[in-house]
Amino acid sequence: MVERERRRRPRFALNEPVSLRVRGGKAAPAQLLDLSVDGCRLQAITALRANDLAWLHFSKGQTITGTVIWTHDLFAGVAFSGELHQSIFEQLLPDVEPSHHYGRQLRDLSSRCDVLASRCYNAESSSQLRQLSADCRIEASISALIAAFDRAPPRAALHRP
Repeated sequence: MVERERRRRPRFALNEPVSLRVRGGKAAPAQLLDLSVDGCRLQAITALRANDLAWLHFSKGQTITGTVIWTHDLFAGVAFSGELHQSIFEQLLPDVEPSHHYGRQLRDLSSRCDVLASRCYNAESSSQLRQLSADCRIEASISALIAAFDRAPPRAALHRP
């Protein structure tokens, strides 16, 4: 059985450092794992709680407000307070193409999710972690294919009589 995508908007896999602050707390580093115009997934260095008001400060200077929607260990999903304007969204996406290093980080993240899922006693959380692991493996494979395609020499023009 094929599981239907639950998200309303496409997400773009990233591995970008951000500064995260929740109401009543101090700013702390976090890692942005994916981004869409209406939310993101991140890995924080401290546990977050659902319904926390959060401020994400990006290295390019933008600050976006949102609400933590779900958490599992140090992973969290944040819904932005409003949909990002397309020009802001494009500014937040990195200028660099996926690399071998990026693929390795996704595979490492996939492995960490598998370990967490095997230790998890909650069936729903374990299932979410396994799905996150599978998504990371798929993104890593796509990244490797794109990198290989970019490195391939151009095809010679077909000679037509």
